Amino acid sequence: MMPNLILRPAQAALAVLGWACMVSPASAQYNGRQIEELDTVGITENLGESLTQDLMVTNHEGNELRLGELFNGSTPTILTLNYVDCPMLCDLQLTGLLKSMKELRWSAGHDYRVVTLSIDPEDTPKKLSAFRDRYLANYNRPGSDWTFLCAEQATIDAIANEVGFGYELVPDTGEFSHTAALFLLDGNGRLSRYLYGIEYDPQTLRLSLTESAAGEIQSSLDRLILYCFRYDAEKGRYAPAAWSMVQLGGALSVLFMLGFFSRLIRSNRKTSEESNA
Repeated sequence: MMPNLILRPAQAALAVLGWACMVSPASAQYNGRQIEELDTVGITENLGESLTQDLMVTNHEGNELRLGELFNGSTPTILTLNYVDCPMLCDLQLTGLLKSMKELRWSAGHDYRVVTLSIDPEDTPKKLSAFRDRYLANYNRPGSDWTFLCAEQATIDAIANEVGFGYELVPDTGEFSHTAALFLLDGNGRLSRYLYGIEYDPQTLRLSLTESAAGEIQSSLDRLILYCFRYDAEKGRYAPAAWSMVQLGGALSVLFMLGFFSRLIRSNRKTSEESNA
């Protein structure tokens, strides 16, 4: 039986490589700690919580819909909270997101959904539509989509509270004090990842979407990477998991030996057959 195993190195390779990364699967779950807040502005992570599906919002086309209509059970969603008249931070964040999206082979509106909720109750569908057009023109992918939403103050506050987004209106300027973060949700509107800042590493975004997709847009390679890479909460990105990489190195050594003995057995068998002839 042993020669048959050795003579199938490709099959053995897959088995050993899977073992190397899955014996001690690296948890990509963020530890749920609360980000340091300034007064009421900041982020409190609510991983695993689901958005209230019955909240009513209005999209950039002026159509009223239930929040739950945005989720189809399988497609992951990137949610951002911004507003049209933000003097700087919102544009920096959305531009940074757009830059990362353009480097993904997946398309927004097809492989994943992007939703931006305005935190300003004065924003209208007309304003949001013009705001959206600017980013979609830059994205420049036919058939893509990016949903912009507005809502009443109570609904905005409810959604912000559910995702843990703290913000404040500054009365003197009429602007909002807030932070920059992406909220990744699975196909049922459940929070699965938080990404911070105004620029997002494309690989981190891709792997975060892969997690949130629950297999819908994962390739075998992505599954492997998720096991061999650990989410570094301090750096806000995925980093190699040391133990998994050690295991992977061991697996590659085993594969080398399998290949060596396979060639040796084939060579000996060929020599024996030639001698018998």
